[in-house]
Amino acid sequence: MQTLDVKISIPETHVLISVDEYNDLKERELTGKYYTIKDLVNLTGKSESWLYDNLLNNPYRRKDIRKFTHYPKGKGDRWLFKATGLREYLENEFLEILRR
Repeated sequence: MQTLDVKISIPETHVLISVDEYNDLKERELTGKYYTIKDLVNLTGKSESWLYDNLLNNPYRRKDIRKFTHYPKGKGDRWLFKATGLREYLENEFLEILRR
């Protein structure tokens, strides 16, 4: 077996971290943050009306999103979504939502 010793210079403006540490940092970035409907539109590329019809007011989906969603309770109140829960849900379910 041949081996090759390589030296790579990393600029002072960069750091080298493990994949696990990177994933942990990405997860912590969303912890404690909340998304609005406009954020959901930006994340999915779908219109508000499409999201209301296919996700937010869909009885099948509504039970799934309940754990990370604040439903408006009246005028002046708005939809809010826990960022971590919403991102995970979209990552796992969005293609299925599109198929229906």
